[in-house]
Amino acid sequence: MSLPDELQKLPMRAHAVIRFLASHNGPAAVEVIRAGTGLGERGAGKAIRQLVTGGYIQMPEEGQYALTDRGRWAAGELVAVQEIEAARAAEEAAQRQQAAPRAARRVVAVLAQELVIDHPARVMVGVDAPAVDQAPLSAAGHLVLRLSAPGCEVDPPECTLDVPHDGAAGPVAFRVTPHQSGSVRLKLDARQVIESHDPWRAGGLYFDLNVAEFPTPQSAEIQALGGTIELYTGGRIG
Repeated sequence: MSLPDELQKLPMRAHAVIRFLASHNGPAAVEVIRAGTGLGERGAGKAIRQLVTGGYIQMPEEGQYALTDRGRWAAGELVAVQEIEAARAAEEAAQRQQAAPRAARRVVAVLAQELVIDHPARVMVGVDAPAVDQAPLSAAGHLVLRLSAPGCEVDPPECTLDVPHDGAAGPVAFRVTPHQSGSVRLKLDARQVIESHDPWRAGGLYFDLNVAEFPTPQSAEIQALGGTIELYTGGRIG
């Protein structure tokens, strides 16, 4: 899908104004449009005049601008193309990662079997050394680990971890404080920082825990939960 010819002929600053007005609740003054688009005074003025002339925006009241029916149609076309391009870029990135050389590693989280409301609990996360049949990394891998848990305070929300090319790494520590009873899902996301490339999504794991109102024997018992992540080993991506 591509933009209609008339929209392709509009400058990018005009596209920016159309998209902003489409997302804005009601008419907007020039100062508001400039703040929302990042355009300078001259660029915003040119875009607004061009869009008024083309019938894409109108001035329902003095100093205020809003989209016309034609402008709303243009906004829909711009959003549709933007979504398609974003989906295509994500698919291409996934294909490049799929084709890139990688090595499996086991990530392990050590924590209590049950959490307790308003009681901080430590979650220790580390990465095992490669198995005998696993390829080592060409160099140390730099990971960013992010832990999330709805209804809980997670401190810190993310930690960094350097993984040796042929050894174990960690652990790093998170502190999770739940604020409501029931079940909570903890999700660990691992991304590898690679020079000159976007972060490599190595994978992660999630696990469901019960949250009790008072300490129980299970809240004193420790468990180890693990999953597999895939680290970039070096070489060409895509």
